[in-house]
Order: sequence, then C-alpha cells, then structure tokens
Amino acid sequence: MVAQFSPSSLSLQRVLFVTEPGMGHVHPVLPVMHNLQARGHAVALATSQLYQERIEREGLPFYPLGPHYSEERLEEFFPLIRYLRIHYLRVSYDFLRIFMASIPTRIPELRQITQVFRPRVVVAGPLTFAAQLFCEQQVLPWAVLSPMTHFMSPSLYAPPAGFPRVEAMPAVLRLPYRLGLKGALRAATTLMAPWRFALNRYRRQLGLPPHADPLSPQVVAPSLLIHTCSREYDYNRPDLPPQVHYVGPSVWDRPIDWEVPRWLANMSPNKPLVYVTLGSVFNTRLSVFRKIIRALGQLDIFGLVVTGPGCPPDLFSTVPSNVRIESYIPQTALQAEPKTRPALIISHGGVNTVLTALSDGIPLLCIPLGADQPDNAQRCVDAGAGLRLDRRLLTTARLKRAIHTLLSQDSFTRQAEQMQRTLRRHNGPEEAANLILRLAETRTAVHRTSLD
Repeated sequence: MVAQFSPSSLSLQRVLFVTEPGMGHVHPVLPVMHNLQARGHAVALATSQLYQERIEREGLPFYPLGPHYSEERLEEFFPLIRYLRIHYLRVSYDFLRIFMASIPTRIPELRQITQVFRPRVVVAGPLTFAAQLFCEQQVLPWAVLSPMTHFMSPSLYAPPAGFPRVEAMPAVLRLPYRLGLKGALRAATTLMAPWRFALNRYRRQLGLPPHADPLSPQVVAPSLLIHTCSREYDYNRPDLPPQVHYVGPSVWDRPIDWEVPRWLANMSPNKPLVYVTLGSVFNTRLSVFRKIIRALGQLDIFGLVVTGPGCPPDLFSTVPSNVRIESYIPQTALQAEPKTRPALIISHGGVNTVLTALSDGIPLLCIPLGADQPDNAQRCVDAGAGLRLDRRLLTTARLKRAIHTLLSQDSFTRQAEQMQRTLRRHNGPEEAANLILRLAETRTAVHRTSLD
C-alpha cells in the first residue's frame, strides 16, 4: 500500500510535468494533471511545441520544450530510423540519439521554465533524462510517472525483451530455462552498456557523479517512481526499492472536443467486434495492417481497424464488407458502451493499449513491433489474457487461428477479467496525485508501507 496521509491536509502545490513528445508519453499524465488541477493545485506540462494546441484544448497550461519533434512523425525528423528494423538497434538509436542527445539543449530551457513556473516538484517521464538530471543538479524533488514496467532493469523476476517467466515454463524445463535466462540477463546488461556509458557522460558534464547503473530505479527516481499498472501486472516483483508504487492505469479518455460518430452511436453488431490498432508510432507498417484485414475478412466477426496518425484509411483500397477502417476511434469510446464493447483487441502491444484493454477485462492479440512492446505482449501471455504473434512470421492463416482461439476459448476472457480486478483496485490518477503531493509536501522519498 502507498504511504498513508491525508491529502486534505496538504497545502496547494505547483507541479511541473515533463514528458517526451509522443501520445504514449503525454496521454497518461493528463488524467493526473486534471486531478491535481481540480483540487486547486497549479500544474503545467512541458514538451514539444507540436503538442501545445492539444494540451491547451484540455485546459492545461503548457511550456514549449525542445527538441520540437513528434513521435507520431518520427521518421520525418529522424530519417535514419526507417532503416533500423533490428529491435536492439532501433531502441539504442532512440536512447542515444533522441532521449539522451537532447539533454544539453533541454537543461537551459528547463532552467528558464522553472524560473517562471517555480514548481515545488517535477514529474518526469521514465525516458525524460534531461528533466531527471536537471532536478538532481538543482536539488529539486522529482518523481517519475511511468506506464512502462522495469524493462530497463530486468531480472529473473521480470526477464528481458519479453522472455517468458520461469514460472510460466513446464516444471521439467524450469531449471535449464533458469540457467539460460541468467545468460540472457548477462547479455542484456552488456547490450545496455552503451546507454549507461552515454548517460554517465552527460552526468559528468553536469557535475553529477557517475553511477554503475544510472538506469536503475534508485537513480532514475530515488524519491518516487509511480507505475500506472498493478503489482500483479508487474509479476509481483519483490526486488524493487521502497519508493516504487503501483497506482493502476491512468487512462486518458479522449479529446474534450471529440464527438461519437453517428454510425458508431447507431451500431448494434450481431457479431463479435474486434478492434485493431497499431498505436501512433509503429502504425505505418502497412503490411501488418493488410494481413490483419485479410484475416478479419475471412472470419464471422465485425472488424474495426483504426489506422492512427500518418496512416490514412484510403491507403487500403480493398476492404472486406465486414471490416471498417477509420483513422481514429478512441479505444475507451468502444469500451464504454456494452453494445460496442470489443470481444478482442488486436494491437502492437503498446502499454497504454494493453492496460486500457485489461482494465476492462478484454483479451488481446499482440504483434510487437518495437520499443517495450515485446515485454507488454509477454505479460498478457503469462497472465493467460492473450496471445502473441511474431511479426516476422505473421501470415493470414496464423492470424485467423489466433483470433479464432481467443474468441472461442473463454479462459482468455476470464484471465483478462482477473487482471482487470487487480487494476481496478486502484484509482490511478488520484493515487498518483496523492503520492506527488506527498513528495511536494515532505521533499523526502515516499516509501510504501507494505506490499499492495
């Protein structure tokens, strides 16, 4: 459980949120900001100016913070990434050339922003290293609000790169698998060495001491690390420091000015609804979309495929009669109504998509395309709440079999509902806000008092 205190006893605070410029980073902080704002606290968000209009439409104060790119148009700003199809190379590029390379230019901008806004506490994203280092340099309390689990600090409790857990293996294979997993952990530690080296180089430039593992929770968030999931989703890890708290999902519902389309409001499908999304960053993999659309067209279901930014529906000229393609339909808009509730969600395994689905007890078919998606997909598999397909081996036949299995076997829905119960024990935005206020008030590490 989180540290006990009375939120009503806290004075009004000023909280600055700093995130990477991407919907997957921005959306989870919005409900927390709205919660704090509704309670009279001053909040503001700093990220790329490309998100300014979106944030200000939400009624939230905004500060531009470079570099001014957008993850939804990442190849436009960083053309090299279109050639990085190997997962490790792409993640390394993101860490070294995007998240860390921005540190020197962001530090002066953060100094100016904090001089104007004068926050009592800063809430950074897990990959917003500039904000974390700036706060450490300025001795300004900061928290990290993370939708992601600890893929930067894997262990036998949470294996790297989406490997299954030891407990998920048949009993006869557990010992050899454990030995193999130890080798994989050593390899993962070696592969992350360039990231640690680069981060320590920036630490030295800022007059901060280097660390043996500057990506560990103890360094990234020494006072407060908030995970917007449940302990069960994170494998009940017993090896994390006491400032790590699980608060449940922080789900941004939809834009304030978004209206339900008439066709959706009037829809009453007599077939299972399958919702498809590849998120907003990896959604230009047209071949994946096409294979999914073909598979849906050969099944007795209704498929709703949402293509996302940068991928207009008219790119798909041949569409089966039981499939509808839209550029944007919020996942929560479907889940809010019983008549449009999906029976299955097919996704890339983005953490926000996964947690939103599991929060409503909906099983998933995950096709990881990059980033932390293999890890999220494997958590669905280990929970019995979904299946995972390798995009390199993706065929229409495999998709059809997986979809049929998930729709015909009740066990997947039952396990998704079990995970739903662990997630809904929490009120993510409120619990996160309470922890942030506690840090602002005490300016000391916020430790949990017991396991939740």
